[in-house]
Amino acid sequence: IVIWGKLGARNLALGDKPAAETAFERMLELAPDSALALTALNLIKTFAPDSKHAKKLRLLATDTSLANSEATGVINALGQIEAAAGNTKKAFHYFQKAKDNTPGDYVPNDLDTKVAEQRQAFDTQASPDVAIKEANPQFAFVVGPPRSGTTLLAAMLSRHAKVVSNGESLSLINTKAAIKQIVQQDFPGTGYWRWCQHTSPNLVAAARQTFLQKNLPHGVEQVSTVIEKLPQNAFEMGFAQMILPDAKFIFMARHPLDVGLSLFTNSFATGHAYSKKWEWIGHMIRAS
Repeated sequence: IVIWGKLGARNLALGDKPAAETAFERMLELAPDSALALTALNLIKTFAPDSKHAKKLRLLATDTSLANSEATGVINALGQIEAAAGNTKKAFHYFQKAKDNTPGDYVPNDLDTKVAEQRQAFDTQASPDVAIKEANPQFAFVVGPPRSGTTLLAAMLSRHAKVVSNGESLSLINTKAAIKQIVQQDFPGTGYWRWCQHTSPNLVAAARQTFLQKNLPHGVEQVSTVIEKLPQNAFEMGFAQMILPDAKFIFMARHPLDVGLSLFTNSFATGHAYSKKWEWIGHMIRAS
């Protein structure tokens, strides 16, 4: 069951909905009451209100034994079903209930500080030069506000025979955390980004090699471009430029109202606490 769930989630992240649907259907066969399988299938193709799957979701919504994340997903799925059926008022009742049930908090001032520091810290003329000795594929970062079309674009680009996608990889963020920890041993208290001013060419080169080792695909000689698609990387582009000066960056832009509506009407297990309130959503979009 777990394997089918992971396979479905992986295919969904890569934009392969048919393969994801097959995996989640198999998961549902093995576990007919799986909230994860039902909510994932509803995400791929919204259930009709009178379908057996929709009825099962309504029953699950009353199950107090569900984990909070599962219960939130079920409530959101019911909102999606009502929205597709044209029952807007009932749909937004479910959407708000799902957001109220989602843990986490968002502090706008913290993000403002992070963005301001990055603007001050990164000077492409002052950054250490990285010697590019290897003939590796070029990395292309697809970023932007969540729900702005990054997944769709990455899926389209990946259809090229010489382009592969790493999906929503955290490797850039993890690499930054590792190099930041090393620098702050000698320069503590350097905030979100000021530590970058104390990096050496050797350290930057080491960070580049660490990132490449974790992200280069098998059969690298057949690949010309590797897609890194993680919306949150929009706040890491200065670091990406530092260790990968040969990379390309694609920033996705979608009408803010469409982005906001999509964020509020979708359920996120972690990492998107700002989507709980309309004013927080607006702030995140502006910061991006």
